[in-house]
Amino acid sequence: MQIPLLIGAVFVVMLLALVATLLVGFSGSNNRESSAYSSGTGKKWLRLGSIYVLCVVAVAAIYLFNR
Repeated sequence: MQIPLLIGAVFVVMLLALVATLLVGFSGSNNRESSAYSSGTGKKWLRLGSIYVLCVVAVAAIYLFNR
């Protein structure tokens, strides 16, 4: 299998994971079940966002080094 195809597949999976995370994070049922759910969300979103950014950078680096 070609590397660009694999890299594309990784980006698609990462994009789907981001969308799914946002859908779960902003769902109404999560907010209704726990009053503490909304506390400290800034740090949580920053940490999660940094994980996604690191994954994108890692995939891009792998792609560039395997060209």
